[in-house]
Amino acid sequence: MKRVVLDTNVLVSSAYDELSASWKIVEACMREELTAIVSPALRGEYEEILSKTVNVRGHEEQIRAFLAAAETVHPATVPHVVQDDPEDDKVLAAAVEGKADAVITNDRHLLNLDPYRPEGGSAPIRIVRPLTLENLRSEERGSGWQDLARLIGIR
Repeated sequence: MKRVVLDTNVLVSSAYDELSASWKIVEACMREELTAIVSPALRGEYEEILSKTVNVRGHEEQIRAFLAAAETVHPATVPHVVQDDPEDDKVLAAAVEGKADAVITNDRHLLNLDPYRPEGGSAPIRIVRPLTLENLRSEERGSGWQDLARLIGIR
């Protein structure tokens, strides 16, 4: 099963359109078709931002289900990589600690780092938009996503 970290903006987007790629990815995490990875810092950001920005009936239950299905990791260190928005470093810390295949985001500061190559020789982590990942999931349904990097465009 592929491992992903969802940036907070994906969860916000998912609240407003159940036909969106963001919603489909959150739903895939809740159905455990994808393993969502969160850290305590990222969970705190989700709770803080979502409580202020989302006022959609049923969204709280969706987030609870998403978090219940997620795997929590505890990064020992947080890389200082995102110069223009250091708050985004916690997303990368969760991805590295959780050995994520991809970070899903709409944030240009993170997207500009694709692919992220952690120090220490770990495998590169792709950073993609929700629509990119959902299109690939649809095209490759049943394939087991044997090679996520190939699907996202590294051939």
